[in-house]
Amino acid sequence: MLRQALLLLIAGTAIAFPNPDSKPISQQNAFPIVTTSVASMQGSIILSRHGKQIFSFRGIKYAKAPVDDLRFQPPQPVEKWEGKYDATKDGPACPQAKHSSTSEDCLVLNVYTSKIPRGNEVEKRPVMVFFHPGGFQTGSASSEEYGPQYLLDHDIVLVVPNYRLATLGFLSTGDKEAPGNNGLKDQVQVLKWVKANIATFGGDPDAVTIAGSDAGAISVTLHLVSPLSKGLFNKAIVMSGSSLGILPVPNNQMDLAKKQAQLLHCPEDTSANIIKCLKSKSAQEIADSYPLFKEENSLDSCLTWLPVMERDVGQQRFLTTHPIESIFTEHFEKVPVLTGVTTDEFAEKAFAILAHSNLLQDMEKYPPISSVYEKDTNNSKTVFKELKKFYFEDKPIDNSTIAELVNLYSDGMVGFEVNRGAKILAEKSNESVYYYRFNYKGRHSFFYLPDTNNTVPYGVAHLDDLIYLFHNSKRFTEYREDDPETDTIEKMTTLWTNFVRFGKPIPEQSENLDNVKWEPFTIKSKKYLDIGNKLVLNENLNEKRYAEWEKLFPLSKYHGKNKKQHDITMKKIFTFLACIVLIAAKQSSESSESHSSEEFLNPIITTPLGVVRGTTQTTLGNDVIFSFIGMRYAEPPVGELRFKPPVPVKQWTGEYDATTVRPACPQPASFPTNEDCLFINVHTPKLPKPYKNHRYPVIVYVHPGSLTTLSGNNDYVGPHYLLDRKVVLVTFNYRLAALGFLSTGDKLAPGNNGLKDQVEALRWVKNNIAAFGGDPTRVTLAGYSAGGVSVSAHLLSPMSRGLFHRVMIMSGSAFGNVIKKSNLLELTKKQAQLVDCPVDTNENMINCLKKVPASNLGNSLEKFRVFGNDPQFFWQFVVEADFGQERFLVEDPLVTIQKGDVADVPIMTGITYDELIFLAYPIVSNETALNTYNKDMNKIFPYAFYYDPSPPRADAITTEIKKFYLNDKPVSKDSLEPLGQVYSDTLSGFAINRGARLLSKRLQSNVYYYVFKYKGYHSNFRTSSGTKYAVHFDDQMYVFWNSLLFPKFIESDPEAVVVKKMTTLYANFAYSGNPTPKISKKLDRIVWTPHTEENKQYLEIDYRLTMKSNLFPERYAKCETLFPLPAV
Repeated sequence: MLRQALLLLIAGTAIAFPNPDSKPISQQNAFPIVTTSVASMQGSIILSRHGKQIFSFRGIKYAKAPVDDLRFQPPQPVEKWEGKYDATKDGPACPQAKHSSTSEDCLVLNVYTSKIPRGNEVEKRPVMVFFHPGGFQTGSASSEEYGPQYLLDHDIVLVVPNYRLATLGFLSTGDKEAPGNNGLKDQVQVLKWVKANIATFGGDPDAVTIAGSDAGAISVTLHLVSPLSKGLFNKAIVMSGSSLGILPVPNNQMDLAKKQAQLLHCPEDTSANIIKCLKSKSAQEIADSYPLFKEENSLDSCLTWLPVMERDVGQQRFLTTHPIESIFTEHFEKVPVLTGVTTDEFAEKAFAILAHSNLLQDMEKYPPISSVYEKDTNNSKTVFKELKKFYFEDKPIDNSTIAELVNLYSDGMVGFEVNRGAKILAEKSNESVYYYRFNYKGRHSFFYLPDTNNTVPYGVAHLDDLIYLFHNSKRFTEYREDDPETDTIEKMTTLWTNFVRFGKPIPEQSENLDNVKWEPFTIKSKKYLDIGNKLVLNENLNEKRYAEWEKLFPLSKYHGKNKKQHDITMKKIFTFLACIVLIAAKQSSESSESHSSEEFLNPIITTPLGVVRGTTQTTLGNDVIFSFIGMRYAEPPVGELRFKPPVPVKQWTGEYDATTVRPACPQPASFPTNEDCLFINVHTPKLPKPYKNHRYPVIVYVHPGSLTTLSGNNDYVGPHYLLDRKVVLVTFNYRLAALGFLSTGDKLAPGNNGLKDQVEALRWVKNNIAAFGGDPTRVTLAGYSAGGVSVSAHLLSPMSRGLFHRVMIMSGSAFGNVIKKSNLLELTKKQAQLVDCPVDTNENMINCLKKVPASNLGNSLEKFRVFGNDPQFFWQFVVEADFGQERFLVEDPLVTIQKGDVADVPIMTGITYDELIFLAYPIVSNETALNTYNKDMNKIFPYAFYYDPSPPRADAITTEIKKFYLNDKPVSKDSLEPLGQVYSDTLSGFAINRGARLLSKRLQSNVYYYVFKYKGYHSNFRTSSGTKYAVHFDDQMYVFWNSLLFPKFIESDPEAVVVKKMTTLYANFAYSGNPTPKISKKLDRIVWTPHTEENKQYLEIDYRLTMKSNLFPERYAKCETLFPLPAV
């Protein structure tokens, strides 16, 4: 549903229509609403892998914001919420280093269910609460990483929460100032929230499985022994992590608290002073200091935050004894447990160490060997000798023994602790323990072999099992039914949800699960399920390897007089284990010659306007790029500046925070909007260096949305593909609808302010882009749909001259049948009436409209529709009369272009093959709409296809359209393609074709014409039979990552080939004005011949590139007769 809704926003409407892949959604369920004990919540609908409706409620607060006096304190239950709670989008992540979208007010959770009880219905589905990984330092509940599309094909309810991290979640001074474990107490609060509220979402509060991976799994094992968690769950899933191995559990982390205080220039003399000062620091300051815990060449100072055993200072204590001791004394929740590992846990750490041979020169001081025990003691020498002998048999540690090094890391960091946990739980509990090894090596992984460009996995790495449980659109493609991974997704989700439902992953043998019988693990049988291409029951997983660890770190040390010394030893062990991860990461970044680690963490530049701090992102090719998000390019257009041209932004003092996405301009949308919206984003592959003048060409992209919706934000126009081609990308917001295009035709509101915002953005680029590494003499102005219409108008505008040097006009143009007006007075009056303003005089009307809340103007958009989603365009640009202002347009664009008064720059222009066919779908798929459409065709067609509705000319055009496109027949359910061609030609294709013809005739510069025809698996208009059409905006998914609609492609995806071709064509054009400046194998050795009126050449962009001529000649010839050029 999100895809269709956003596609309609791009084309010019926010009215949703049915998904071709699913049954129509009733109005009652279009925006599902539930009422909990604290709020009435509005969610959204997504589809599972099999097309099943999932009711998604995201960003739900489960505790008060842990800010101010609540920082470093246990969570407080959330208070009741007045009004309707918007649960349609993810909440922010908890503060963590190098993350741009965080907030300390982060205690939120996501709930996914496929059935909401109605009326007296009682629906009780078992619940799975999943605690995310991240070493207690990073991660979040993001639906982009833990999407429900796989698990929710089964009848469970899924809950994924955030919890506080690092210092904010685990700081402990060991006294009442900060007892510790707040991140874990957040998780307890989640479970309490689930107990109280999950029935509203169709979940069973008495059938809750807690699950986690990595730090989430450590958390789950701690909940097994915590008195605070008792009675809040009845099954547990422990994946690739455990507190039941060699993890130290200290009484406090005062040494870390002091270190944190030092890093932020706080006193460290007393706990009270430390906490008081740290409460005065911003959450992001604290989070960003985490990498600095490691001082260069000082292993001892490299520490990490951990759970602690809390002293009793009057608080509710999460952990009172070591978890292993609690198991031995049988003070734990005896519930069924599913637990296991991947085959090559933490293989990436072994490769990182091997890449830095200096770390291996002194095996008693440097990892990997020293990462698993204390150093500089007699015991360390003994352990070093034994482990080296066992794993390497005295062979050198180098490329020839990489497998052994991986095994050492896998066992020391995860495998041994999970194995020990399975053993002691099986021994002490009367409930079953199901043990597994995930051994399926798919095409995708969280770790690829170095120098393979993320295409060849080493093996089955840490977290790889999650790929087949959760849809991770941030990193991996959406799997198709014929993909080899599908079978593993089916098996994994069936095993996991069977366990959630029944407490047994295989309650009865099934052909779908390879007819295997999964026997529980016991001390005697030691059975485990090997999850590979086939499911196979084996026994004695890595028995000899784990026995070596048991010998070196025996359980007997947890008893009697040995226990205290053991705790000290374990703290040293984990200290070095965490240490080497940071050392490897630090040395890896130091090997880069381009930028310092500080620049990567905190890029700062100085512009003519002031100092700006940005953030970093990673491209498809794994390059680090620098993003400066949400910078002002004009003063807020509010108050007296509403309906006025933009005012250039003033210089600022101090450091401008350009790390956060700013609001979109007001519109009827569920994402944040604000009238203070004139922000610009710059993404650059490299920051400029002093005394170096290398500059990259710049692409300024004008976003689509029919001049009424959307924004230039990352969600739609992600730079992750295009910046692999070493260009600077600029995106920005501009005012929309009435706020951007209202016109009374006089000096009160001449009009075109949204376009003048675009001019101001171009002026900002000219004056500032060099500071970001961009070349102000090589600016390509690009736009799509309404952005394409805008760009074509900039070619003609006197205000835009000299501000760009090449142009890309895509799927929208001002050179078609758009009605040109000198004002929009009638539309302005309608807007005034909709918000109860007078229309007697222009002055009264404007004065009143200036006082109306911007959101009221934005939300009134749909009331301008005539029929269904039509017209697509109503607010538009105007030809301005001269009242002494800077005029954007001085005459009809079709007159100007015929005169040749056009910026003479290279042009790249084109469409998708099936453009706007999706606009026909709501009509042909709805019998009521069909009847109305056929009955009122003469009234509807002029608004739908954008020609003057005045009879008799309008009636004649309607008759001709019906005769030519529809064979003179009524519109029917079989009219999708012919009616879709009318929408495509009149609203997009014809204008582009005419523009290409006229521009090639008038310009000395070349015009490059294309049609995008590639039909990949993903599309903005997928039907039940797959992707049948290449529609409006489909081409852009191969240039920009649209994270709201599509997964982020990776190198091994078939789409990566098209991404490389599209981005190369764009970048070549930006560099030279020629998309194929030389013959290249990557571009199928094509030479893109410029379009002329005589040769009519265009490039067909499919999986292969092909030159063709004369695109849709009959259709466009008919349009020329219907909508002739005005006389000049």
